[in-house]
Amino acid sequence: MRLTPEQEAAVGYDRPRLAVVGAAGTGKTTVLIERYRRLARTVAPSRILVITRNRAAAGRFLVAVLPDLRGGFDALPITTVWGVAYDLVARAGGGDVALLGASEQRALVRRLLAAEDPSQWPRYGRLLHRPALADEVVRRLADPELAAFAARYRAALDTAGQLDAPALVERGAALAQPGRFDHVLVDDADDLPPGGLRLVEALGGALTLVGVEGDGDGDGDGDGDGHGHVGLTTPFRAQPPGTLVCCGHPSAEAEAVAGELLAARRAGTPWSAMAVLVRDLGRRARSIGRALARHGIPVVAAPGLARGEPIVAAIVEEMRTAPNERVRPAELAYDIWAARFSDETDDRALDAVVALVDALGAYSDRHPKATVADALDAIDQGELTPAPWRAAASAATATEGVTITPIRASAGREWHTVVVAGVVEGELPRARRDLDEERRLFALATSRATASMVAVAAPAAGVLLSRFVEAWPAGELKLPMAPGRLVAPRRPTAGTVPVWPDGRLRLSASQLETYDDCPLRYAYRYVAHARDESGIHAELGTLVHAVLAAFLDPASAPPEPRTFEGLMAVADAMWRDGIGTYRPQIEEARRDFVAMLRLWWEEEGVHDPRPLAVERSFDVEVGPHTLVGQIDRIDRAGDRAGDGAGAGLRVLDYKTGKREPRPGDVADDLQLAVYHLAATRDPDLAALGPPAELQLEFLRTMHRFTQPITEDDVERTQARILAVADQILDEDFTPSVDASCRNCSYHRLCPLQPEGRQL
Repeated sequence: MRLTPEQEAAVGYDRPRLAVVGAAGTGKTTVLIERYRRLARTVAPSRILVITRNRAAAGRFLVAVLPDLRGGFDALPITTVWGVAYDLVARAGGGDVALLGASEQRALVRRLLAAEDPSQWPRYGRLLHRPALADEVVRRLADPELAAFAARYRAALDTAGQLDAPALVERGAALAQPGRFDHVLVDDADDLPPGGLRLVEALGGALTLVGVEGDGDGDGDGDGDGHGHVGLTTPFRAQPPGTLVCCGHPSAEAEAVAGELLAARRAGTPWSAMAVLVRDLGRRARSIGRALARHGIPVVAAPGLARGEPIVAAIVEEMRTAPNERVRPAELAYDIWAARFSDETDDRALDAVVALVDALGAYSDRHPKATVADALDAIDQGELTPAPWRAAASAATATEGVTITPIRASAGREWHTVVVAGVVEGELPRARRDLDEERRLFALATSRATASMVAVAAPAAGVLLSRFVEAWPAGELKLPMAPGRLVAPRRPTAGTVPVWPDGRLRLSASQLETYDDCPLRYAYRYVAHARDESGIHAELGTLVHAVLAAFLDPASAPPEPRTFEGLMAVADAMWRDGIGTYRPQIEEARRDFVAMLRLWWEEEGVHDPRPLAVERSFDVEVGPHTLVGQIDRIDRAGDRAGDGAGAGLRVLDYKTGKREPRPGDVADDLQLAVYHLAATRDPDLAALGPPAELQLEFLRTMHRFTQPITEDDVERTQARILAVADQILDEDFTPSVDASCRNCSYHRLCPLQPEGRQL
């Protein structure tokens, strides 16, 4: 292998300490491998310690150097910093170490937070029960402001006889002694955990650190203390320009990734030269894995994908009904697989089975008294996630298959074609993380490709495109055709059995408005009952309605005037972080939530309105059909002005959206018209008086829009409803070109959309 002068200087350096730095693609790992090979010619391999980023990187390093080793040796210490620390602690303690996994750590922090006194958490007391706070605390356990809680956390670990990863490294550093190794080579040294550098320095021997950031001053010739520094400046990996592919809806993201990979395959790129990088192996990785499987794209198993495999779900369900509780969970899982599924398990599923058995075995090692029920509970609570590290470690030897891997795990590797999925704000970069660190993570992702670099973004409503790719040129969206044989085109055929044989419909104002917007959308949502994603804005609207209904409920009206503090107490009790997927979405929704309630209080709540009813349900007949729904609020007309009881009812409908009606639109508002008809036909409402006011109240601005009432309104509304009902009964579901398509969940099923035409 020909090395550059810079690389040659690093490989042949003979002083006690060397730092090799350089950007991605400048051959840093190559230097470390070649330095190991040369050292192994004069030093026993068992006296050379190599520390890599993770187990997969250790496996690749071993594969690279093993063919060059000669002679006999009793060990090949190529591992991670956690592996070194574990070995030191286990040797000192004379046995296994009860190591706390990441999911178990989150579970422990959640349990401790649930038992905390809210008064000791002035800023976060009301959030102690929320999983999002636990995740944030786990990330910040080393912060001084969490010192008191961190002490209680460490005490809980000591009581259980467990160590978390930082404590393992710190204890290993305290136990490390020089003399065991002559050379220590560290790859990705700038990613060492806290205490990691102290540990490797304590091991003694000549130290070589390879990374992006510098470790010392000087040059390749070294300084007076024997410290050397070599900077690699020659790039070996040509950085292809990045291309951004945007999807119209998150449901198309996985298909878009598959389309990019299929296009690369048609251009002659082997599957093994392609990779899909994601922030972490969660829901996005599983959906992409399933999409690739649908299109026959082979995938190299990666950590975290195992739980999404059907065979794992089947084995877990069988374990729930197993009669023998005394057997070890791992043995039971293996016996179920051997008895039920061994004849039909392909290689990918076998990786998942191995992952499950390994994870259960590790769980039993940490919890010797755990039963099968305990292990199943750990799976349900997310404390035990099957992760096929065996498959990940052997990825270096995989001959065929697309790699799906977290961005951090891609360090030191390269592929011809790289697709980065999830390039939206909240994911890349992630909220509340150091922006410079997020930039470095994205730079790592975009430096893995040698020929083709593609970023795929599928922002949901309210989610922004990642700032990292805003300037990238746009690429063509390549949605693949549905797999399988092409269907012969056929003319539409009329159904012989009507959907509604009795000719009777059960309708609501929302259904009528949906049909008025787009008949095809109505068919998917209300006829076929296809799953519809409501989105964060709809969830926020529902929550604001619920808070105002609970606060103004006449059945629980307090004798004294209501207060703003009381309103916010109801709001805090009903708020939920699960309203959105990404932290920026949730934070924006929370701000809007508080702002709308505050403005409502200042404009209306301060006058202490006393409604006649809130969320009033109705069920009335319109011809042969039934009209159902709920009216947000019913007041006595005139109460808001403070002039006493009015002559009739005010029917009020809250709106939480940003778009207000144009002049003239309110007169034709179908929802208010339906409520007017219901208030007239419902006997209990009619007994309170006739509707005198029909109003829309926009809570973001507190602008009110009134629909005029005329003598023939009820008849016109009934005729309008009957006309729509006749179209529905005739199964007229032609898509509308004027529909509000932006927030529709059925793009892939609509012939007017590019996604629908492709599929």
